[in-house]
Amino acid sequence: MVALGVGAGLALVAYGIAEHPHASWLSVAAASAILTAYGATGFLLRRPRWSAVLRPACVAGFCGGAVFATEILLEYAYLPIDNVDWGYIEFATVFLIYALAAVWVAWRGGSIGDAVRAAFVSAVISSLIWCIVLLLVFYAYEGTAAQTAVLTAEGEPQDFLRSGMTDYGTFLIEDLYGATFFHLLLGPPIAALLGLLSSSLIVGLRRLLVRKV
Repeated sequence: MVALGVGAGLALVAYGIAEHPHASWLSVAAASAILTAYGATGFLLRRPRWSAVLRPACVAGFCGGAVFATEILLEYAYLPIDNVDWGYIEFATVFLIYALAAVWVAWRGGSIGDAVRAAFVSAVISSLIWCIVLLLVFYAYEGTAAQTAVLTAEGEPQDFLRSGMTDYGTFLIEDLYGATFFHLLLGPPIAALLGLLSSSLIVGLRRLLVRKV
């Protein structure tokens, strides 16, 4: 499953390179490298301690991915003037889902380590979904009035002016790959931290209840 997502992500990056050959190879390499690193996590999931949390991780990962995909598609459907609030809602919801994955595992008797792994894997899955949907939608709407409106709401024209670059299309694709790199890089560790905090509370509560009994 992770391997398929990584393969799709790398294929989409390759498509972007073909369409924008002047894009910086640093941005291309960064996006490709983080996707390849995600592919390596697929080997971890074969180990017993990781495979034991796959069910809650997959459920949470697909839920988080659905939130990401919905927000991306809604931007193009409604063309908000400013989508900052949408982003706050989007990430708050996904972070809550990561924490709930850990809570689920911890409440059902799993260790804190199991809960952290569940949150981590859920972020890997949802981030891959985000990456694939983002790239697909970007390519599908590239050059359209709808994409212009979405990018304006995100402040891309102002960022382009500050960048000093002269080719807006090249700037956009490099920015897209930069966003891909940082989102995929930061998602799992943030999820792991949220899983650690939420599962610690649940494990502590569970032990307290056992003592009272």
